[in-house]
Amino acid sequence: RQGRRNNTPRSHPNYRTIGGPKSMSDEYGDDFDADGADDERTPLVNSNRLSRNRNGRRPGSASMRQMEYLEHRQRNCFSRYGGCVIASFLILILIGGAATFLAALLRPLLDVQVTKLSNVLASEQEIMLDVHVSAVNPNIFPISISNMDVNIFAKSR
Repeated sequence: RQGRRNNTPRSHPNYRTIGGPKSMSDEYGDDFDADGADDERTPLVNSNRLSRNRNGRRPGSASMRQMEYLEHRQRNCFSRYGGCVIASFLILILIGGAATFLAALLRPLLDVQVTKLSNVLASEQEIMLDVHVSAVNPNIFPISISNMDVNIFAKSR
């Protein structure tokens, strides 16, 4: 049986209403309690956080995320410098190959010998003749000269 009592939260007995009469200040006392009750002004996160120093940890106590970051950074650093080293090495090989190729092309003829002189025509100002020459070509590409005109101008004393 319900009598005169209301079923409001303020009418139920609690630790404040059991001991004495209810006053107006007690009715709204929960709003200003300093004993840690549910207050909207109570911060959810404690503002007295300790400031953490970056170097406050022991040297060997890195987290997994830091270790993965450092490992990735080391790989990234190696791949950067490794690519430069490989590119430099390839450029040096290319330059060396080009220099070797040019050196193979530009070597002089060896064992040059005059084998025959023919059709000699001489005057005071000019000498005309046919010269047959043999030589060894050490270069990669062969050299063949079928005919050549050489003019030699000479003066007698």
